[in-house]
Amino acid sequence: MNAKSPECWASDPQARAIKVEPTSGHSIILPYPHFAYAEVTADGPDQVLKLVFATHEVVVRGRARRRVEAAVHRLELSWVAPLPDRVRGTVPDGQPFIREVRIIAVGGTENELGLRDDTCAQNRSINGSTERTVSVEDAAPERL
Repeated sequence: MNAKSPECWASDPQARAIKVEPTSGHSIILPYPHFAYAEVTADGPDQVLKLVFATHEVVVRGRARRRVEAAVHRLELSWVAPLPDRVRGTVPDGQPFIREVRIIAVGGTENELGLRDDTCAQNRSINGSTERTVSVEDAAPERL
């Protein structure tokens, strides 16, 4: 008999990204350089951990998420996925149980706007705007 409890997350000190699997057969890998912030809230008996990246938000709902949050804080969370409710009884008290993972695309991502990740992208017009970034070298010298 297998005494090991089912896994719903993993930590790796060498992680450079998080693999998020909201359902079997669907995953997305979000790189840590695109990580903006994390937020934890309580929603009834559940705890909600929201991870915000440049292009996506990941909403993790479950219990005992403190160890998962600590792995995010150290930028070591490498994988997260929900567990079916039928295995909830096999997860020891105090161990994380993730019952839901949602991925939400952030509006106006580079893919939706058709932008490439290059240095010219900052000078392009976005949604009709004519703003552009000016470097210090482009600015006129101040007159005394």
